[in-house]
Amino acid sequence: MKEFTSIPENPDMEELKSRLDRIESLLQRLPEIQAAVFLQMQEELEDAHRRGLKSSDIWVICPPESR
Repeated sequence: MKEFTSIPENPDMEELKSRLDRIESLLQRLPEIQAAVFLQMQEELEDAHRRGLKSSDIWVICPPESR
């Protein structure tokens, strides 16, 4: 009977697995990153309002069709 052995890993597969692991890590951290950006922007907007400025005065706002 033929004995099956494990096939040696392809170096390209190892690189692909490594890249997928890094992508997965970033995706897991995405909600935390989004929350941090939101809080920072909210603080900037509140500071601008205290100085009598609008959001368009502190940020360039792209029209929806340009996003």
